[in-house]
Amino acid sequence: YDSLTANATLAGVRVIVGKDEPFPKAAAIRIMRGDDTGETRLRARSVSTKKPIEIIVEVWEESQTTNPLAGYEKLATLEGKVDTALEAWADNPPDLSGVSFYPAITRRVPANEELTRPMVGSRATLQIDYI
Repeated sequence: YDSLTANATLAGVRVIVGKDEPFPKAAAIRIMRGDDTGETRLRARSVSTKKPIEIIVEVWEESQTTNPLAGYEKLATLEGKVDTALEAWADNPPDLSGVSFYPAITRRVPANEELTRPMVGSRATLQIDYI
């Protein structure tokens, strides 16, 4: 959260933690824990020293036009900014007392757009492996 809100690339974009509404009503980034994060972390504890955590990063953009391409272009621009911010975070991680971690986007899918117009969104799964 702190890395995204402090990144100049995302200046003025709202960052939400958790699922406080079905979807944002204006351009926003939403960060949530992955569905299997707890189970994976518990299994990893007994199997190896490598511990993965899954984070969901949703990117939402608003488009009032009837041309879907315009909305997708705005969404792609914001996704690019989020990717740039995540790369900066990965290149300069906060001091975690000697903990090493490696984030990677493992998949990106569209959000359920039939229910969200005029909002368009995407959901990326970010897996963080830390030692």
